[in-house]
Amino acid sequence: MKSQDRLVPTFESRAQTLAERRNAKMASSAHAYVRGSTVQFYKWLADGGERVVPKGPPVWICGDCHVGNLGPLADAKGKIHIQIRDLDQTVIGNPNHDLIRLALSLFSAARGSDLPGVTTAHMLESMMDGYERALAGTRAPAGSEKPECVKVVMRQAEKRTWKHLARERLRDLKPNIPEVVEEVRGLFERYEQALIDKNVDVLDATFWQSPHTIRYAMHENGYGFAEIHAHRVARPPGPGINQQRRTDLDDDASCGRQRCG
Repeated sequence: MKSQDRLVPTFESRAQTLAERRNAKMASSAHAYVRGSTVQFYKWLADGGERVVPKGPPVWICGDCHVGNLGPLADAKGKIHIQIRDLDQTVIGNPNHDLIRLALSLFSAARGSDLPGVTTAHMLESMMDGYERALAGTRAPAGSEKPECVKVVMRQAEKRTWKHLARERLRDLKPNIPEVVEEVRGLFERYEQALIDKNVDVLDATFWQSPHTIRYAMHENGYGFAEIHAHRVARPPGPGINQQRRTDLDDDASCGRQRCG
């Protein structure tokens, strides 16, 4: 067995490998443990009952409200705010759960940074003050300034695009699942042959049957499925305008010869 083969986990061992990596990260700091132990956190709250956690009105809560899930988020008008931006565990629940989880996250982050206890207390007091002011519908005092670290993060966020995120998160852009590659290639070849044979049923099946469908071509575009279908019926059989043949899938999962049809 090659040495590099031993370093690559198999599919069967994937769950165990991920669990080991998660546990190693959680063991690195108290804050990392808080972030990675959501199940244990809620079990701890449940064990305490209402005596420990007062029951609040059922509202939408984040469900995993910790410091790492707060950050810059743009609204519909492009204005940047610091908001909760991880909502995959959002649920209707007790709002106290979010408050306790955020406070625990702040506390563990402060302790992990060797900040003095008085600083930790001020952080938690500020969190509660902001929560109470939000419930009362009041804004921050006039003239109050955002911390410089928050300003820096917001300025950086204003310059980011989806391409920045893609470069950070995506490592291998080339399609690498053989079954998927062959399926996409087969669909493309089926479409190519339907152009030559004027198989309108196959050509129609390639497009979404909706008035919102748009077909892009070299010299004309089709807007709406009805218009695209009419073009298929009127078009004579035979190949379209051939461009250079490409035999592999590119980053956009398109392949082969491009035709104007």
